[in-house]
Amino acid sequence: MLSPAYMSIYQQYKADTDSKKKKKKGSGKGKGPSRAKNKKPKEQQDPNTKKYVIRVRDFEAMAKHVADMNAIEVPHRTAVALERGIWVRRSFSQKLAESGARKDYRSDATHSYFVQVLEKVRDYLKPTMEAGLFKPDELDKKTDGKTDKLAKGMFDVLNVYTPSEEFLNAPDITPAPASEPQYTVEEEVTWEDALVAFLPLLRDYDILSKEIRSLWDKYAAGQLDLAAVSIATNTAFEFANSMEKEIKDVMDKFGGTPAFSASYFQSLCEEQGIKYDKKKQGDPFDLEAYDLAKTFFINTTSVLERYLLKAGRTPSSYKGGLGWYDEKLGGGGATNRDKWDQDRAALLEVLPGLHMLSTKPGQGEVEDELIRGIGTCFKDKSQHPPFWLSWALQIYLDILQGLGENVGRGYEDMKQASLKIQKALLQVDHTPGRTRVLSTVTRWNKDPIFMANQDLATITNTSSSNNKIPEFQFLRRNPLH
Repeated sequence: MLSPAYMSIYQQYKADTDSKKKKKKGSGKGKGPSRAKNKKPKEQQDPNTKKYVIRVRDFEAMAKHVADMNAIEVPHRTAVALERGIWVRRSFSQKLAESGARKDYRSDATHSYFVQVLEKVRDYLKPTMEAGLFKPDELDKKTDGKTDKLAKGMFDVLNVYTPSEEFLNAPDITPAPASEPQYTVEEEVTWEDALVAFLPLLRDYDILSKEIRSLWDKYAAGQLDLAAVSIATNTAFEFANSMEKEIKDVMDKFGGTPAFSASYFQSLCEEQGIKYDKKKQGDPFDLEAYDLAKTFFINTTSVLERYLLKAGRTPSSYKGGLGWYDEKLGGGGATNRDKWDQDRAALLEVLPGLHMLSTKPGQGEVEDELIRGIGTCFKDKSQHPPFWLSWALQIYLDILQGLGENVGRGYEDMKQASLKIQKALLQVDHTPGRTRVLSTVTRWNKDPIFMANQDLATITNTSSSNNKIPEFQFLRRNPLH
């Protein structure tokens, strides 16, 4: 199992739940090793390890049996996991009740039943557990003042899964491969379970966003190299993709993560008195909800879905029908309408380039996650675009708008570096290696996206003057690439 330092919040939550079953089946004495001592990047799993699913209704009897034996002391880690799991589930239910958000009362009953079972297990095991390991009352006080919005309140609940500085600074150890049986819980997937999976994903994305923003701020200040920041951002996109896949089985029960996000967004609009359907023609929602929609990546999702719906297999350039992105204004629009128009225009200008580079004629030696994500969407347009891609496009907007009029600096640096390499290659003997390098560095001497649009205009017998996006704009506006 991954260390919490490397795990998503949802992985840690599920590890808590499964830990309760595993330890009740075990027979080891003592409080168990500390979290810091157990910090590890990963653990090899014996392929012969057996996995068992335990029914919820069996928990209480198992806990009573362990308590009656009076020979086993509940390990420190299991005691914390049990208390933390109860508190998180109780707190989520409380935040839902306070918000007035739509609930499935049948699933709420199932959710409550599971919490009640865990509380009975705790009561049975209390005599064999060390007291005071986890103080939910103190955590509750910390979050009470921050629940003006449901999502923010839920994020505060998830702070219990943030590793401490002591833990993060502890030395790594390499454990022996685990071959003991693995236990997991038999649970009916409820709406609350989906929410418990979805909100940690949002929280993890929020943490990643802040880290990425910090890197690009340092790049803008000249403290970090563009290549390093771009690679780190692309790695974060890969990580976000894997995080969404972790909760896929749960979210698919409710139409997938994008559909659940849209449904939950609508319920929060209702709770805040915003009429979701009160929108102007061409808008995806009432723009009064712009900031809330941005939290759930509804803004980027709506533009991406519109593009996928209207675009054919062959990419075509954006003609400016819904306005153009203003680099000077960036994200500083005075109204929600100004901000939305900027977001939409910026995405509509960059999406055709990403689309073209995902096709066979446009593919290069290296394909970043944005290009790969767009290409995957076009392979099966019947599916919703993945949630991580909507988040990644919001990151693109944050970078673009954060750099403002200096967004083209990366392109200018790349152009100068490319010219230096080409000049140096003039002094190198002709070899296959030289040919490959030269092919790579000269690929963008002419803009392949601009040239493709020119060729398309010729084939379709339309005026090339309709292509109003200037040459090399894709590189200027996309320092990630």
